[in-house]
Amino acid sequence: MQIQQYDAGDYQICAGAVERGLGAAFQATLVVTRIGCQGQWIEVYREDQVGGGFLWNCPQEALTFALERGKDVVMCRSAAGLGSVR
Repeated sequence: MQIQQYDAGDYQICAGAVERGLGAAFQATLVVTRIGCQGQWIEVYREDQVGGGFLWNCPQEALTFALERGKDVVMCRSAAGLGSVR
């Protein structure tokens, strides 16, 4: 598994590329956390099969897709004023 993190203000996006099956096939995963009022990180979103379980040919493609999905989650939550609701 390869992981890439991105800080987006009060949010942190953690994207993963998990190798599936034989050969080069990678599935994207995503966890979004938000800093709580007491400084602890709270998970606000998790998706284990980003893109409906689509398999990418290389890990960087899976990571890029998951990070973009994470940015969408953060932007929608920020615009809607949502806190730690899943």
